[in-house]
This record gives sequence, C-alpha cells and structure tokens, in this order.
Amino acid sequence: MGEGLEDLKEQIVRSIFRLKHLDAVFHSGMDSPMNHFGISVTELILMKKIEHNNLDSIENIGISDIQKHLYITKAAVSKMLGVLEKKGYILRETNKHNRRMLTITLTREGKDVLDCMSVDLDRILTEIIRLLGKDEIEQFIKSVNGFADAAKSVVV
Repeated sequence: MGEGLEDLKEQIVRSIFRLKHLDAVFHSGMDSPMNHFGISVTELILMKKIEHNNLDSIENIGISDIQKHLYITKAAVSKMLGVLEKKGYILRETNKHNRRMLTITLTREGKDVLDCMSVDLDRILTEIIRLLGKDEIEQFIKSVNGFADAAKSVVV
C-alpha cells in the first residue's frame, strides 16, 4: 500500500471535486438557459421531479421524495424551494386532501423555464454521450454508482 496508493487517493479526491464543479460548467455558457434563468442543475432536477404535482392529487412528490432523489438533506431541499419560490417558479400550498401536507407545484413561468432548460440539458447530455460513446457512459454510471455505494458503506 505504498506511494501509489497515496497518488490514487489524491486522484479520487480531485475527481470528486471535478464532478462537483460540473454544475458551474453547465452554467458557463453565455447563452445557456441555465445561466439566463440562474437555475442550477439540481434545481432543474427538483423542478422536473415536481412537474406533475397538482393540488387535486393525493400522489404528489413531497420534500422527503425530493430529498431521496437528489441525495441531499431536507434542509437543502427547503432552501432550494425557497429560492425557486422567490423566483416565481414554484408554489407551496396546503394539500386539498390532507391539510397537514404541503403540495409543491410549478407556476406557469416555472413550467416555461423547465421546458426551456430541459431542452438545453438534453442537448448537452446527448452531445456528451456522442463524444464518449454509449459503452463509456454506461461504465461511468456503473463506476459512479459503485463508488457512491462503497463510500456510503464505509462512511457510516
């Protein structure tokens, strides 16, 4: 477990930070809708997750569902919801079927932003898949998921 192991550990840490930095990379394009609307990829995914929520449904996606989907804390979800609400992209309202629950819905403007940004993100991801190839992307997904599972089992 000599010197090579130390180098490998350093590369792991640097790779983690490179992955974390990707959100900023997605915003770097001057014409990017993400840059224009000031929305992060995480906020976009949150909006996509609640896209079909409505006040008349008993099967809406809630804060704990979003938290599990995005692998972030409930506090982080609440903060993001506050930011999106201030921008006028979402509404938080009492559920008609269960007054103890909150229903999070997209506003008309939120739906427009989601539609525009989804097209941009789809274009970016399609190009990345084209550049790397399907096999390499599938291996990347498998590797990231395996790494995340291993890290979770070690960091209890």
